Amino acid sequence: MIPFSDLKDGVKHCLNNGKRLLDDAKFLHDRKRYASAIPLYIIAYEELNKGFFLEDFLFFFFSKLLLIANEKSVPAGIAIIVPILT
Repeated sequence: MIPFSDLKDGVKHCLNNGKRLLDDAKFLHDRKRYASAIPLYIIAYEELNKGFFLEDFLFFFFSKLLLIANEKSVPAGIAIIVPILT
């Protein structure tokens, strides 16, 4: 399991890795090495989507925390999590 504090770095690494794989796939495609380019396109697609998924998760999670923090009653579990994250 990825520690929550590492998720932001994980997003950056996934997107950078996906871009690198996409560039490599385009390089092979331009040289008509289609059999090698296609798997790299697929892996790049998966890596980029992993980064987008993590980014969406972070946005959703922090949006929910902000909504809950603005309410009058904060559930006990969230009251413990918020100080850890800040």
